[in-house]
Amino acid sequence: MLKCAQMVTYEITAEVDADLAPRFEAYMIEHHITDVLETRYFTSAVFSRSGERYRIRYQANHLSKIDEYLEMRAPMLRADLLQEFPTGIRLSREIWEVLTEIEAAPQE
Repeated sequence: MLKCAQMVTYEITAEVDADLAPRFEAYMIEHHITDVLETRYFTSAVFSRSGERYRIRYQANHLSKIDEYLEMRAPMLRADLLQEFPTGIRLSREIWEVLTEIEAAPQE
């Protein structure tokens, strides 16, 4: 099934030093991602890993939600993360416009 969406993805990629990985994963799952979602700017989040790289994808209903989050809430949440992990993590951030979402046909 083909779905047209007006969703926007805010994606953060984190390269984490191996010795910090277990603590980083726990912090993200138990604190940071929940804190971001509690701002109510995003509808969901996905946290993924590939080796020492992590990807966090937050879904929003509109670009204005991400813009408002970045202005109003992101500075505090970024400061919290930096306080917890002053070194050993390198971050990049991107905003993606979702053009469409295609679902597989139900399997019988």
